[in-house]
Amino acid sequence: MWQRVLTTLSIPLVAGLTFAVEPAQAQAAPTDEAALAAFVKLAPDIQREAVMWFRAECERLPTFQRGLIDHVLLHLGRDPLGWPKAPEVEVYDATRHAPAQPIVRRFVDVERAEHAAVVKRMLRKIPARELVPAFEYDWALGTVVEVGVFDDPMRIARNALRGIEPRLDLIEALVTQQLDRGTHRAEAKAFAHVYSDRAGNAYRPITLYDAWASGTEMEMPDVESLGIVHDLADDWKRWVAPVAESKQKPLYDWIGQRFVPYHQGRGLRTALARSFLLADPVQRDAYGPSEGRLQAFWERVQSDPAALAEALPDSKKWAEWLEKEGAKVERDLDLWQRGEARRVALRESQEYVRRTFLGILKELGSE
Repeated sequence: MWQRVLTTLSIPLVAGLTFAVEPAQAQAAPTDEAALAAFVKLAPDIQREAVMWFRAECERLPTFQRGLIDHVLLHLGRDPLGWPKAPEVEVYDATRHAPAQPIVRRFVDVERAEHAAVVKRMLRKIPARELVPAFEYDWALGTVVEVGVFDDPMRIARNALRGIEPRLDLIEALVTQQLDRGTHRAEAKAFAHVYSDRAGNAYRPITLYDAWASGTEMEMPDVESLGIVHDLADDWKRWVAPVAESKQKPLYDWIGQRFVPYHQGRGLRTALARSFLLADPVQRDAYGPSEGRLQAFWERVQSDPAALAEALPDSKKWAEWLEKEGAKVERDLDLWQRGEARRVALRESQEYVRRTFLGILKELGSE
């Protein structure tokens, strides 16, 4: 199905198409910064009118990306926006997991320079996304959750200027949900706790998953380390706080053995989900250079998340699968070219989204 759609949509973006508003011409398009500044100057009611108009236009854009979005929503069978709010992030309870050393965890103000520096250092190898999400997939709960205000005009405007439709983040989260087999739900819950240092400073933007995936040297206090062991193994005797120096390496090795398979499975599925609707998504876990492979993987299953979910490996075969299947798609010239054509179609779709929003701003007298 999707190969047929792809070949018919590789056309000039505005040729022969009729819209309530003509997308702004590329040569006259302002920069993202200038367009956003112009949007900010609009009265609040005009801003709301602009994003409502934009949302309506997005529902009928004749793009490959729109076809993918409609396909996912068609099979959802429920209110696409009715998801629970993301739960409050949690810290491990020091009095429970390290009663002999109960350094209470307290959230710090990450706007303060000293704490902001820690966040920046810890997350420096994890690039910020190009989109402002209203929905994300919660790996611990196994469901999509609301993390922002869907109809916030500034969110929609910022995303639109990057060629991102209002519901793209929702579709990405739904695709991630389809790809996740739920085999590491316990690890997801444990590593969803907030990272803290030895002084008990808890950094809300940093989960233990982010900390362990960051590749950054970090403190691993007994509270968090033992909390993970208690949650995943219910073993309260092998290590007890304060953990002796001679026992720390075996403790961290044990945690790593539980984290690595979870990280590998989640990382691959996250990368694929980000590539479902975006031509050049911001990727983490070093998947950026593999975008050609990721697009080819999608093309091989005709962009069907359910089919790809069946084809993905379990954690034990992650490395073997990536090497073997990656080599296959790179040797298959026809498949590789179709993957590249898919990527081009997504890039054109994003440009069309951006032009549509700019055209609406122009119609509303934005300067």
